[in-house]
Amino acid sequence: MGRHKKLRSAKPTLAEAAVVTTTPCGVPPAPQIAAQPRRAMRRPSRAPAVNEEERLKALFSYRPQRARNFSAAVIAAAAPIVALLPYVGWNADRERTGHLCNLLNADEAIHGTVDAARALRPENVDYFLSRRSYRTDNTFRTLRSLYYRFGRAVHPALYPEQRIQAPRAKELQPPYSADELGRLYDFALATSPTLSRRMLIVLDVISGAGALTPELDRLRGSHIRPLVTDPGRAVVTLIDRQGVVREVPLSDRTRSRRLLRLAVESGDSRLLPYSKKQVISHLQRQLAKHGHGLQLNAVRLRHTWLVNLLNRRVPVSAVMQLAGIGDAHTLAGLRRWMRTYDTTEMAALLAEAAR
Repeated sequence: MGRHKKLRSAKPTLAEAAVVTTTPCGVPPAPQIAAQPRRAMRRPSRAPAVNEEERLKALFSYRPQRARNFSAAVIAAAAPIVALLPYVGWNADRERTGHLCNLLNADEAIHGTVDAARALRPENVDYFLSRRSYRTDNTFRTLRSLYYRFGRAVHPALYPEQRIQAPRAKELQPPYSADELGRLYDFALATSPTLSRRMLIVLDVISGAGALTPELDRLRGSHIRPLVTDPGRAVVTLIDRQGVVREVPLSDRTRSRRLLRLAVESGDSRLLPYSKKQVISHLQRQLAKHGHGLQLNAVRLRHTWLVNLLNRRVPVSAVMQLAGIGDAHTLAGLRRWMRTYDTTEMAALLAEAAR
């Protein structure tokens, strides 16, 4: 057994790759690739150098794992087409050959002969793909992209040029309207004392201080204190997953009174008994149970707070500091809900800023 394992693991020489073998599952050698010097620093990877003649020999002598189901003509037709694609590695060449052989084999079963040009026409590729099942949509898209690359190499006029598409920005969830937020507060104030307390904490701390859901989990009564210069306003200390602390003053005095009273009652105890996910889902179930049509969404509550700050002309740099964000992508996504200014208002703002 040991001798056979050594024989199987031994790497064939390049000379052996030039000999067409009849072994169904024989693995030919990888083409000779110029060794890349090791670099101390990570650099963008480059396409490895390869001798195309040696690569083609290796492709002709390669036998996929399913070679017993493929005729010699199928493998011979696949090799030169795979060689048309840029070389990225021997493993990729082997995988590409196997996929192309699947297509050519299916086309041969229909027409009785092997014709790569016929098999790679768009309508035949699409028919082949439609007759197979895939584990995921990503698998289907990956295979379709590969077959289209083969088809584009053979029929450049029949396939559209590949386009590099920039990733689409994720659609941000809209802020609550004043009416929607008012209805959530109406329910919170009218429900049972225990549910009212928990829901008011979530509403006040997120829509009043922009808390993230992980920060709710760490919130204690001792994290809320009155503002030194204005004791009627509360300051909420929020701690994120990384332990970063930010202090957010509230502008609304009604929310401030509730939170300051709660801080005195709770001391150093946690304000919410559930984890960040459980408390939101629990409150949402209660809303549904009472026939309330609105959804309690922590992200929308935070977006409501952000838009309100910007519409009250709080500087963007201050908003980013209060919200604990390092870039303006979220703010740019919320632009459609922000106030717009006419020329007179813009001129007044600029004059005020120049003082």
